[in-house]
Amino acid sequence: MPGAHLISRVTILGTGLIGGSFALALRKYATDLHISGWDRPEVVREAQTRGAVNEAFSGDLAPALQNSDLIYIALPIAATIGNRAPRFSSRARHRRL
Repeated sequence: MPGAHLISRVTILGTGLIGGSFALALRKYATDLHISGWDRPEVVREAQTRGAVNEAFSGDLAPALQNSDLIYIALPIAATIGNRAPRFSSRARHRRL
């Protein structure tokens, strides 16, 4: 099947400038993809209004990731690390020097 993609469902975590631009580029070059976006409610709603994403998710991450073939992370580094910091700090506390 010429033109068929191995990836049919994409989830973009962070639909602001970078994630939204990635979604719009996918729309331009791979028009048959289903694109889901996850972000703060007002940000992901804007991406959906602009036609960048088919589905908009906020809050719980699990539903946004379900059935995704590709997950594109376009979140601020500080926010991403901030969400994982307790795990890192608990490991560091128990590590011997």
